[in-house]
Amino acid sequence: MAVTNLDIPRDSSLWVLDSGTMDFMYPNRNQFIDYRALKVPRNIYGISPDSIMVDGIGSVCFFDGNKHKCTIKSVLHIPKLKNGLFSLTHATLMGWCLVFENGGCKVTHHDFQFHSPIRDNLCCWKSNPQRASSAFTAVSNMLDDWHERLGHVSRNAILNIKDKVEGLVVVKGGHLGEDCEPCALGKHHRRPFQEVDKRREKPLELVHSDLCGQFPVEALGGGWYFVTFMDDCTRFCVVFILKDKESRTLKKAFEMYKAWAENQSGYKLKAIRTDGGGEYEKWMGAFLRDSGIEHQTMAPYTPESNGVSEWMNRTLMEMVDPMMARAEASPKLWAEAVKTACYIRNRLPTSSLDGNITPYEAWTGNIPSIAHIRKFGCLVYRHIPKKIRKKLEHKAKKGILVGYESESGMYHVYHPQNDTIAVSQDLLIFENKINAMAKHPFMDFTGVFDDVDEEASTTTTRPIFDEIEVLPPPKATVPAITATQQ
Repeated sequence: MAVTNLDIPRDSSLWVLDSGTMDFMYPNRNQFIDYRALKVPRNIYGISPDSIMVDGIGSVCFFDGNKHKCTIKSVLHIPKLKNGLFSLTHATLMGWCLVFENGGCKVTHHDFQFHSPIRDNLCCWKSNPQRASSAFTAVSNMLDDWHERLGHVSRNAILNIKDKVEGLVVVKGGHLGEDCEPCALGKHHRRPFQEVDKRREKPLELVHSDLCGQFPVEALGGGWYFVTFMDDCTRFCVVFILKDKESRTLKKAFEMYKAWAENQSGYKLKAIRTDGGGEYEKWMGAFLRDSGIEHQTMAPYTPESNGVSEWMNRTLMEMVDPMMARAEASPKLWAEAVKTACYIRNRLPTSSLDGNITPYEAWTGNIPSIAHIRKFGCLVYRHIPKKIRKKLEHKAKKGILVGYESESGMYHVYHPQNDTIAVSQDLLIFENKINAMAKHPFMDFTGVFDDVDEEASTTTTRPIFDEIEVLPPPKATVPAITATQQ
């Protein structure tokens, strides 16, 4: 049997195709999402001389050789297995196509496919596991941890999203009371804005936009402002970092958003609503007129009348402030924090949408996964590829997690040693080690947003490190589409 075959190495990424079992089985707990531990352990017979115990059940995600993603549900977690068992019977009942040809078994399901050659009378296939799950050493899933992972959102927001996203597992423990100091310092509400009209029924019929800044510190890589574009129908938001607030710069950002949004949704952008600021005139205004896009302006100096954009800016700020404070991050990382907050916000349910679904689901039609989201500012070790690593150098470099590239496990890592941002999937993440590398002055957001009144405190400056040799990012002359769109 495959379980007792001494010729097969212990490797959780190796799947043995089995026509005798009715269930998918997998040994590595770290690869599970939507995991549920069994209150009464269950024994399985027939795949080893003795019975083996099932600890839990959940979903396992992996990729084929072409990076197509597949998620298998109702997988049994059996720690004593050496390899995963891929049930051919169960796969067939699920609608998968299995063809034995060319000395092996070809397995396909939509775009996902692999070929398993027959060797030693067995079909084995080595998968590419869910990268987000393999990027950390230990996971803590208390309410307090998810509170920090998800940008310091409220307790109710966390408890109400279980059926709206994948990858959220909350175990007992954690209080999430009123003792979160970053939230106490960073969240200050004014009266809620009133919705002025009915939400549009189709994407891009109306887009809300607002420009925010100037920030006290230039962002890493260049930038003093950010602009948001939010679709009224889906509430999906995209953020751009801008070097200035000139109409020409804003026009470039809007052109990029318009091209991306129309291509992704299949709809044409018909109208944009702003606060009527001067940056939306001149170059921007001429482009809107030439494109036949209606420009709806609100009364100047009354942000309440542009409620949707103002709500989004306040929401992002109330996530950015606690995230930066908790991590004691360098002020120049405000742009990464804003993009991360937008990325998370798109994946959290909102009462503005029917059924309280997420903007991500409303925009893409797919339920988002948050299994890969980790605490902003936590310590990571980024693997350095052999091709660019010099002799006697370490295989990994210290850094700080500051953002996400996509749901496949690509993270943004900040290296304070030389002020660079690297994108990598090969990480060891230590969530509970915050501020492990350096401490920075708190950023003073006073004057950037209307609803931030308190002055931020300061701390000591950070120490200097010298081990990272990644080239710094160039200063952008045009805004770049961020990972918040993925």
